[in-house]
Amino acid sequence: MKLLIMIFTAIAGIFQIFVPMPERTDWFRDGEYVGFLDHAEEKTMEKLMELAEAGDTESICDVFSMKARKKIEDLPGQAGELVSFLTLVTSWDADRHLYSQANNVRDRCLPYALTAQEGTYECLIRDTFGIGGGGDHIFGFDNVSIYPEELGEEYAGLGADTPGIYIVYRASGENEAAAQARNAMNELLSGNAGDLCARFPEDQPVQEEDAAALLDFLSNAGNWEPYTWCRRDVDAGWDYTVWEEAFLHLQTDAGIYRCDIRTRTDRFGTNLYSVTVFPSPNPGEDPDYEDVYRERCVLGRDSPGIFLVTDGK
Repeated sequence: MKLLIMIFTAIAGIFQIFVPMPERTDWFRDGEYVGFLDHAEEKTMEKLMELAEAGDTESICDVFSMKARKKIEDLPGQAGELVSFLTLVTSWDADRHLYSQANNVRDRCLPYALTAQEGTYECLIRDTFGIGGGGDHIFGFDNVSIYPEELGEEYAGLGADTPGIYIVYRASGENEAAAQARNAMNELLSGNAGDLCARFPEDQPVQEEDAAALLDFLSNAGNWEPYTWCRRDVDAGWDYTVWEEAFLHLQTDAGIYRCDIRTRTDRFGTNLYSVTVFPSPNPGEDPDYEDVYRERCVLGRDSPGIFLVTDGK
């Protein structure tokens, strides 16, 4: 009898070697997020696309870690926004992922190129998973960030410390991004320098001469075209803040400039946070992120105020 059992066990082992186990098609095991390990990039996006095509926002919310969900104000709304975007993606390619590991916990970043009607976007999916289990509150998606590919250096870190789903839309025709960017510029030009100063918060005032110089420059620009728009909801624990960014291209006698308009909405109301104008490559061209350009394109991201850079490229 023992001999028969040994023979059966040996045959079963050989069978397993030559007959591979079924490929896993879900990123959960026993209710805990484990992600995909083999061909992680392809399988993760395939699963996400499958859920988007089915309009399954609930399952997209479920894949985010419990820790991340507690910090995201409106994850169902963000998941719906992601579904709407992904259903318009015509093709995608995966790149090699990066990860860091500490104490059997891995933080991973999965990069993709997504092609939509208005151009190519970069997409980063950040997730956390463990080896050996036991971390159900931190295992899962942390962030999904999508932005135009040429703005990678500006937006690649968008979701590194802030969980959620963030999409930087290209303005195209009459889409929402174009409308939002136009509204931002029209509001900027709707008054005089004093009116513009009044749109900044009292604890972050701007000088009227700076506002006047900005309006004079914008008024003399021949044409301006919407470029991108995004909205980010940030829950800092003590306050909930909505950030909006509108980028536009300006055609001037001195060449192309970019105008970045940022607003902040919190419990005190909506205010301008910053307006930045600086020389830019032609629309559709990749910026040369040399030190000067890299410094200029983030001038108004972390610092409030008016920044007008009119010197040569």
